[in-house]
Amino acid sequence: NQNSKGHIITIEDPIEFVYPAWTCLITQREVWENTKSFHSWLMDALRQAPNILVIWELRDEETIRIAIDAALTWHLVFATFHAWSAVETIEWIIERWGWWDIKHSLSEWLVAICAQKMIRYKDIKTWNYKKQTAIEYLWKSQAVESLIKWPKEQMKQINSELLRNPNVSLENSLFKMVFEWKISYSAAFNDMKNKVKKIEDFKERIKNYIENNSIDKRLIEICNRIEVELWEWQNSPFIIK
Repeated sequence: NQNSKGHIITIEDPIEFVYPAWTCLITQREVWENTKSFHSWLMDALRQAPNILVIWELRDEETIRIAIDAALTWHLVFATFHAWSAVETIEWIIERWGWWDIKHSLSEWLVAICAQKMIRYKDIKTWNYKKQTAIEYLWKSQAVESLIKWPKEQMKQINSELLRNPNVSLENSLFKMVFEWKISYSAAFNDMKNKVKKIEDFKERIKNYIENNSIDKRLIEICNRIEVELWEWQNSPFIIK
């Protein structure tokens, strides 16, 4: 809407924000108010020559089918989904209803997944609480396309693809916030507990991040001090030496 021209159609429940039309024509529709269901909306939307379809939320099997069907007709589809990470999004879509035949369509038509987590932190300059979004990006590659078709146990290997450019892992987003002095090691660990449960593994990942990004020793010392000041842990297990 800022950089290209086209027709954007949205389906929302409810409409929370009215988007200004800058370079695109934007048509916003609300479930029950302007259409009977997501499915009837899709049939109507495709007759209006859209370039981009925006689906408010993938709540159930029918809505996911609609999103996939729209992508199959070569439309760019944006949709939101409640999941912890990019990999969990893929797993949840595939397994929620045992809909295994979606694997081929998902692997072929997926463009990217952006997982977002709102992080609350204490500004060390003002000591006021603020919020920042930690983001995980997963772009489709040949490796990701193949892994989506594998069994669940092997699908976990997609996590390793997050460490390769241009992908961005949640843990790297959190570590970046640590060395920007926004959150402590402990806060980063708490937001990664679903992936990293052992403190030793967490510290090893921090050390790898420090080495890969050439973090200065002075910054590490400041982060250690923040860990003590924010959590009052003189002997915190997260202190990096």
